[in-house]
Amino acid sequence: MAIGRCAQNYLRVTGDFAWLDKRIGDKTALDHLVFHATYWKQLDKSSHGLGDYGKLENLLEVVSTYLHETAGMNAGNVSQMRFVAALLDRRGDSTRALQLRAEAKELAQRINQKLYVAGKGWWKCGQPDGSFVEVRHCYDFISVLDNLSEDLTDMQKREMDQFFWRELHSDYWMRALSPEDVDATWNIRPDHSWLGAYCSWPP
Repeated sequence: MAIGRCAQNYLRVTGDFAWLDKRIGDKTALDHLVFHATYWKQLDKSSHGLGDYGKLENLLEVVSTYLHETAGMNAGNVSQMRFVAALLDRRGDSTRALQLRAEAKELAQRINQKLYVAGKGWWKCGQPDGSFVEVRHCYDFISVLDNLSEDLTDMQKREMDQFFWRELHSDYWMRALSPEDVDATWNIRPDHSWLGAYCSWPP
């Protein structure tokens, strides 16, 4: 997601679409972007239709329950496939663009169906054994809204809004993790916990 977002902003600011033809090794920059946008499929080790981002060392290293198939990371895959589809459309490759858009829509539906906690406004993490763990962290809240907003229902948006004001908002800043989360007492870093939030979370 980070590589795709950097490319997206570079193209947005410079308009240098010729950069997409630059060769890096044996592939063009566009080929590399297609690879990154679809790399999540290689991480679907349990065949759940979601990218599995592993354990603490790969994710929020200070929230012990934020593991494997997370909503925030998978939401990034949706937006990146749509971004690359738009680039392919510019190049006249409508067939691959349509395929990526269809895959993005299907992934968005799986994220909503499997990972959203209906009626609550927060998300859960899918585990390799098919179980789920609810995690009330601001990363999913922010990343899902940033990357998946068009796929959320009005009800989901209202519930997420209520969750933020009820559990993440504070008088002076915001909490990264809800004090109601089951993992709230485990975290030793205040900027990822119910005590506060890293200053760059909201931006």
